[in-house]
Amino acid sequence: MATTTVARPTPKATSAITTRTPYSLMRALSDDIESFFNDVGMGVGRWPLASRLFETAHAGWLPAVEVQEKDGKLFFRADLPGMTREGIKVEVGEHVLTIEGERRESSRDTADGYYRTERSYGHFSRTLALPEVVKADSAVATFKDGVLEVAFEIAAPTAPATRQLPITEPVPVTK
Repeated sequence: MATTTVARPTPKATSAITTRTPYSLMRALSDDIESFFNDVGMGVGRWPLASRLFETAHAGWLPAVEVQEKDGKLFFRADLPGMTREGIKVEVGEHVLTIEGERRESSRDTADGYYRTERSYGHFSRTLALPEVVKADSAVATFKDGVLEVAFEIAAPTAPATRQLPITEPVPVTK
């Protein structure tokens, strides 16, 4: 691996010559970018702005989903705190489960001393793949205490259809 010589100021000296690998240069760049974002108050942790850009691209928030198989059923549970049953739409399509809704922000009085909010509001849509063994027509959705649960029956596994092939004489090739 080739090494590169870089002149980079350090806190102790104004010009220090060091030998660095391309990997250490990338790490130094990453540290500098992280330091910049921390200095301007954009958060803590590696690449804090990236998570904010991702959240904005999804119009605010996406509910957390858990999938569990139990007693011959497949359960999808989505955390939807602060929502009502009427504000949630659940659809089952060909091998997909779609959960949609919108969490609206109640009017907020700025006189109450709010300086920051980390609560997310807005429209969301989650589309989850269903395994082929799920019986889509058996779906049942329930909503209690901010948790949406969609249950599917699982079809009994079937053995692939097999048949015995007779072995025949090769077909002569004509020229």
